[in-house]
Amino acid sequence: MLSPLVFLFSSTTQNPERFFQGYFFHGTDYVTGEEGFERFREARGVERPEREDGCYVLAERENSGYYRFSTDYAGYKKLFYFWDDGFWVVSNSLYRIAEHLRRHGYPVLPDHSQLAAMATEGTFYRSGRGSFFAQLTSFDTLVRGVRLVPADYALRIGSSGYRLEKAPRLPRQGNYRDRLERFINTWIGRLSTLAREPAVRISCDLTGGLDSRTVFSLLLGALRDCDRDVANRLQICCGGGRGTGKDHLIASLLCRRFSMPLNGPLGRKQAWLNGKTSYALWKDLCLGVYHPILFPGAFPTGEIIRLGGAGGENHRPFYAQFLGAPSAETFVARRTRNIRPASARRGFEAALQQAIGRVTEDAPEYLDILACHYRHFRNRFHAGREPQYTVKFLPLASKLLDDVTAVAGKARFHAAQVHYDILYNLSPELLDLPFDRGHKRPGRGVRRNFTAITILPATPGTCFIGEVRAPRQATRKGKKTASAIAFLREEFDVARNGFAADFLGHWYVRRAAAALERAVHDGGFSSPVQSKRVAAIIACTMFEP
Repeated sequence: MLSPLVFLFSSTTQNPERFFQGYFFHGTDYVTGEEGFERFREARGVERPEREDGCYVLAERENSGYYRFSTDYAGYKKLFYFWDDGFWVVSNSLYRIAEHLRRHGYPVLPDHSQLAAMATEGTFYRSGRGSFFAQLTSFDTLVRGVRLVPADYALRIGSSGYRLEKAPRLPRQGNYRDRLERFINTWIGRLSTLAREPAVRISCDLTGGLDSRTVFSLLLGALRDCDRDVANRLQICCGGGRGTGKDHLIASLLCRRFSMPLNGPLGRKQAWLNGKTSYALWKDLCLGVYHPILFPGAFPTGEIIRLGGAGGENHRPFYAQFLGAPSAETFVARRTRNIRPASARRGFEAALQQAIGRVTEDAPEYLDILACHYRHFRNRFHAGREPQYTVKFLPLASKLLDDVTAVAGKARFHAAQVHYDILYNLSPELLDLPFDRGHKRPGRGVRRNFTAITILPATPGTCFIGEVRAPRQATRKGKKTASAIAFLREEFDVARNGFAADFLGHWYVRRAAAALERAVHDGGFSSPVQSKRVAAIIACTMFEP
């Protein structure tokens, strides 16, 4: 039985003529769930939303017998596919595809280069360098023959074959100022749409950093013309945990300054996932795809909307600060040199080069290879993890903001100017309130280059909300993460022998086992590198007979 967050189409299954799963914004309209999508189609006459901001898939059977699959702009709803001699399968779950192949008599074989790269010691977190390898880095996957569709492509597939089709390019209109104005006013309208809907509750992440503060300013801009009772349906969220004390201190300061509730209740019951369901959903959506283990907590509802600052690195250099090398090629070579054996390293590098060629096709000249790669992989899997689990919008990963950066120029990109311009136009006071790190405060160069825009009265759209029924197992609240870890350990104890030990080595399995025991004791993993080893062991179960 598939979760309502997972889909699978195949040449051997009964597939609907038309299928929608997920949520998105179209203009300032908010659309979620299959029922909501149908009402949106009838009201707006839009049959095929193309690369909208959100997390969704649209599948359509065409007269030719082919199915056409398209997704949201950032590709947060993934498309994995397999085709062989008329047999085909498409899903957002690599794990489910592996199961389906085995069920229909196909051998599920590992791509040794991808599996070796996932498991290689020394390629993960060390002063942030390992973020490059915390997720898939190419369109090849751990399962031989299963590939990932690029975010800016649609997939047509049927018994006669398949082809990837480049999605239509977004219309390019206006200069930097015009595009910045369009982004800010559109997102103010979108958030006003949510704020004015009595059934909707909004939770907005806030830390001491720049990205979440930028999104916070968009929310402040949307609330200026709203009734005061909207505060009862808001929550500014700053999570606790190791190393978050300064974030919480700054978030408290900002919330007091703007009279916003910090970590208050949302005023609506949620369907909490029990441990078994939480663990199963992690396997479905992340196994072999995004390597740190972070379990989902509550089942999504279209009436609880979360906002986050992830995706902000799309508009400034990220990997460059960890480069430590004269070129992107040298950076990658240094990170891959520990992959063993040499044949696996060569295979991984070939797949990576092929991916780089594709993601740099239409990029502005001042976006280097690593920045382009970030947008198509790190942003898609790291920033896109939570939008898979729940209804979460990331305004800084919006196609409208990418449109701004496309004409920003090298100087603005390297200074993260677009973030500061948003703050300058919406809440200038946020520029001078404390950040978690001093270098994030705008310097003289940034302040000299502020771009003023015209903030228009908000033009809210309509909420088209369809119900997504939570599975029966997702109704009890309990120790979600700890319970999910118990299921993880149960499967790990089986997986640690056999193929995992043969391929990764007994020493690797022992280190993963020690990390898992610490996580069980602590109620969670202390670092991504610890959970990544465990995830590699569990991923090997896809190749067991």
